Amino acid sequence: FSFTMSDYNEILGLTHRNTTGAGLKLIFIRNRFLLADLSGAPVYQYEKFKALDEKKEWRWSIRWRGEIAPFDNNITLRYYGYYIPVFGDSENYRLIQDIFINLKLTDVLGINAGYRRDYNTYTPETLEALPLLKKKDELTYLQVSISI
Repeated sequence: FSFTMSDYNEILGLTHRNTTGAGLKLIFIRNRFLLADLSGAPVYQYEKFKALDEKKEWRWSIRWRGEIAPFDNNITLRYYGYYIPVFGDSENYRLIQDIFINLKLTDVLGINAGYRRDYNTYTPETLEALPLLKKKDELTYLQVSISI
């Protein structure tokens, strides 16, 4: 598989973060009602805060996922977890946990409602330069999804 993930946060001054990579996936269970898998990849991360110089580094991305569709595929409960450490420094990492319910409205349109928790070990220098930045960030959300 290959992937790219981008995000930003105006409040914290994160103008852009992009993580791109390719790797392998191991599927434990995949049937009509349940999906469980684990994947891993080397990734390249670009990160730019307004108040700091850009940062480019290689990291690992380890993702675990579980999905349950107990009635049919119109209602699905999903959990994704990511552990993204810097190459050679497992103490410097990002940890993302995301749990949400997907309600399928049509073949292509759906609604996601969920909770996401991000943890980042940011260096002391980064935390000092960005006083609004904290290691833990939590978010509840409601979003429209489009499946092509």
